[in-house]
Amino acid sequence: MAETKIALVTGAAKRTGRVIAEYFAQQGYHIAVHYHESLSEAEEVADNIRKIGRQAILIKANLNHPHAHDKLIASVYDAWQKLDVLINCAATFTQDHFQNFSLETLEKSWQINCKMPLLLTRAFYERAQKNDQQGVVINIVDQKVQNNFERDHFSYTVSKTALGHLTKMLAISAKPT
Repeated sequence: MAETKIALVTGAAKRTGRVIAEYFAQQGYHIAVHYHESLSEAEEVADNIRKIGRQAILIKANLNHPHAHDKLIASVYDAWQKLDVLINCAATFTQDHFQNFSLETLEKSWQINCKMPLLLTRAFYERAQKNDQQGVVINIVDQKVQNNFERDHFSYTVSKTALGHLTKMLAISAKPT
C-alpha cells in the first residue's frame, strides 16, 4: 500500500483554497486546513475531507503574525511527522489604486501574499532537510501576473506579481541537488 501524502493548504476555508484542499483530499492526501477567522467554513471543509476517508486537521493562524509560518509547519509535523505539499493559497484582496493605496494595505498585502509564502517555504524546506525528506511547494498567484495588469487592486497585484517571480527564484534556489 502506498504511503499517504500530506498537504498543507493556506486559506483552505474559502474559495480557491477550499477547492484545492478538497481536490487534494480526493487525490488521497490528508489535509492540514489553515484558516484565520473562518472557523465554521474550515470545519465544513475538514468534514468534507473526512467523509471521503481522508484525515484533516484545522490550524488557526493569523498570517500577519511574524511567526505564523513556524506554527503552521510545526502543527503539520506534529500531526503526521512529514509534509509532502505546501500550497500557499491564502491572500488578501483589497480595492486600491496607485494614487490612493495606503501603506497599511500595501504592507498587509505584502505580508500575506508574498512574505508569508516565502517564510512558509523556508520553514518547510528546513524541516524537510532536517528529516531527510523532500516536498513540493505550489504558490497560487493570479492571472494578473501574466501581463494582464490593470489599475485596480494595486497592492494585491504588486504582491502577487512578486510572488510569481519569487516562485521562479525558489525553483532555482531550493531545487534538490
